[in-house]
Amino acid sequence: MSLNERIKEARIAKGITQEQLGSLIGVAKTTVAGYEKNREPTAAKVGEIADVLGVDISFLFQDEVKVMRNSRATPEEMEKLVKKYRLLDTFGQEAVDRIIDVELKRCIYESNQGRGAEETAREPRVLYLPEPLQKASAGRGALADDDSSEQIKVLHNSHTIKADYIMTVSGDSMEPEISDGERLLIREQPAVEDGELGIFLRGGERYVKRLLGGALVSANPAYPDIPLDEDSRCIGKVISVLDPSWVLE
Repeated sequence: MSLNERIKEARIAKGITQEQLGSLIGVAKTTVAGYEKNREPTAAKVGEIADVLGVDISFLFQDEVKVMRNSRATPEEMEKLVKKYRLLDTFGQEAVDRIIDVELKRCIYESNQGRGAEETAREPRVLYLPEPLQKASAGRGALADDDSSEQIKVLHNSHTIKADYIMTVSGDSMEPEISDGERLLIREQPAVEDGELGIFLRGGERYVKRLLGGALVSANPAYPDIPLDEDSRCIGKVISVLDPSWVLE
């Protein structure tokens, strides 16, 4: 049984819906659906999922651990590693996440294919990211009332591995930095640092803006700054623009 299947099994045993689990770990229902189908959550998210569902991380990872040829980690050792991980700051956790995600997927892929690293290195590695049908506004706001999405097949690389989903931009307020119609790689997180690009909800509308001094700022000077208030919240960080050559549709 895969990690995805064990997450689904544990959620059902807990008696909660995908939407409820998503709310508890800070992601959308569509992201949870992806976790239960063909997407691997980050190491941090696996820890959160295990806590919410009341299971050991070793339960979720037990089959993945079996396919690692050089793995000798016991459940107790894994718990110790998780405790150390939780002592790291955000930068340290993100660095560990990237390494674990890349190496775990490599080991699983090679084991499932029954081939050596030399052969698999010649084949492109892929992953699937959800893309909400609702676009993010690079203008004066886009209503955030549609949770529908489709799975996009993309090339596995140092950019896409960091993302939780893809978001298409609507509007010209972020030009020339981001153009109307471009797709962004987004990592779900509840806050961004000052100066970073993020996806924000405000007044029921979704925006892609840069956070600067307590305001949402556009790259296009024709658009005024949007002050943050108690109705505003960050729902993700922009990792990068999605290069069209990375999409394998």
